[in-house]
Amino acid sequence: MGFSFNTSAAFLSTQHATAYGFNQSPIYTWYTFVLTSSPVLLLLIGIGLATMGLSNGPQQIIWGSRILFAWSLDRIVPAPIAKVWERTASPVIAIVITVICGEIVLYLYVKGTLTYFAPIIIFAVDYILVSITAIVIPFVKKTKTFWERSGNNYKLGPIPVISILGVVSLFYWIYVLVRGMSDSLLGANTTSNIELSVGVLLFGMIYFGIVWMVRKRQGMSLSRTYAQLPPD
Repeated sequence: MGFSFNTSAAFLSTQHATAYGFNQSPIYTWYTFVLTSSPVLLLLIGIGLATMGLSNGPQQIIWGSRILFAWSLDRIVPAPIAKVWERTASPVIAIVITVICGEIVLYLYVKGTLTYFAPIIIFAVDYILVSITAIVIPFVKKTKTFWERSGNNYKLGPIPVISILGVVSLFYWIYVLVRGMSDSLLGANTTSNIELSVGVLLFGMIYFGIVWMVRKRQGMSLSRTYAQLPPD
């Protein structure tokens, strides 16, 4: 079972799921699970998969709840979401919302409503924007003082280090986006994946625009949120 076989299987699984015939991505651990009949190996594989689930689950919960916590502090979502319970010293509401959203996505995946999703487009667009911001932030009048007061105002000669890293990051993520859209093995250029990625990005922009207008009517300018360094 060589590289050519696996790339062909990957192409079928992402581009022609019906012809592929399995509801499992073609990864080598799955091949091992299918091809072995050893009880010892099957037990070890099962323990490994269970351990992976136990480690990945909390990571995703922490990741999602931290984002909600930050959005709440920025007033992009309701303030109570950032409330920290004294007993647990954690944002319980943000964690519960993250878990519920995760369960909904898992249900849709098991049901078949959501299939394979490659977030390359979303990640690339996000990090390209972040990279451009990193390049220009030390030079734009409104953000130059912000950068100078930060703890990352290092320079390599006359050039800010953050701008150099921004250029490197920009070229890298442009490459990732081009590669993702041209290489069918990655599954990012399927119609369903493009539609879902574009939909997520558009929803985010529309939601932020609505919140911006609502907060403005309430006498709160979200632009002032980014006028100082965050608490952490």
